Amino acid sequence: MRLFGLPVALAVLSTALATSYLGAQTRPRYNEDPTRPTPIRPAPSQPAPNPPAQSNQPTPSQPAPSQPAASQPAPSQPAPSQPPASQPAPAPPAASAGGTMAQTPTPAQLLNIGLTMHQVIADRAQLAQSKATSPTVKQFADQMVAEHTLGVRTFTNLAASQRLTPADSDATRALKAQSTSAITSLSRLTGTAFDRAYADFEAAFHQSVLNFVSQVTTTNVSNASVKSAIQSMNTKEGLHMQRVKQLQAQMPR
Repeated sequence: MRLFGLPVALAVLSTALATSYLGAQTRPRYNEDPTRPTPIRPAPSQPAPNPPAQSNQPTPSQPAPSQPAASQPAPSQPAPSQPPASQPAPAPPAASAGGTMAQTPTPAQLLNIGLTMHQVIADRAQLAQSKATSPTVKQFADQMVAEHTLGVRTFTNLAASQRLTPADSDATRALKAQSTSAITSLSRLTGTAFDRAYADFEAAFHQSVLNFVSQVTTTNVSNASVKSAIQSMNTKEGLHMQRVKQLQAQMPR
């Protein structure tokens, strides 16, 4: 999840150190004879000594005071960037189209939603049969083709027995478009990348199917046979969900 540079402010302190002296020593003048006493001169005729020039050098015992560096205002620290929140697996349109049940589908539309869910799962599984490299992914794909092809046949027979013509809806159009896009994307992948992407997609899709079935259960559907057929998907799709989660756990990340 992925890095960020943080500016560092350095405060510079300058210090002036004074020269140390051991002490001033009085030395005899070179033109004076140290063996001859210094003649005493009358006080009035002795010029007053000039005051010693003020030296800018600090006294030997007192080092020059260090000049503190001007206080630098601490630069404002930028707020640390927040790592992007982890994105959940994209839910298929069934979760946002057929799954919301904003408008109760007619029996013919509901029947076609169930039929289409079975069909698109089988279509993607047929692709996985030819492209998957993991034996367990291939086995899962074989199972999806067999069981969801049977599901398509079940709903087709139900339409005939109930004299219903499967009706298209926004939900079925979204399911077909989304599955076509998924197949196109998966077709570009190979090896482990395909196996992992296929397992991730099917996990998200099967969860949306379970969500949809759960909402149908609490919805008043005028055709009891159609409602029962949708509800019967819950058991098998639940088992498929457990299987695909096992596949995800085995996939290298």
